[in-house]
Amino acid sequence: MLNKQILRSKNKSYFAVVKQGDGGLQDFIHTPNFILVDKKKQIRGIYNGTSSEDIAQIIEDIRILQD
Repeated sequence: MLNKQILRSKNKSYFAVVKQGDGGLQDFIHTPNFILVDKKKQIRGIYNGTSSEDIAQIIEDIRILQD
């Protein structure tokens, strides 16, 4: 269930789709990036998951959003 919700959200809200494909579950962009989205579905940041600095920043940003 959650996977279908994520797929709908990435396709309709964040346009993380490929331009070619069969429309299957694997038709999306694979990147090392994380996108932080707030409760209002606004993108709050994009972070490189291979960067220790970006990981530290996303952790800090998540804590700020939780307050």
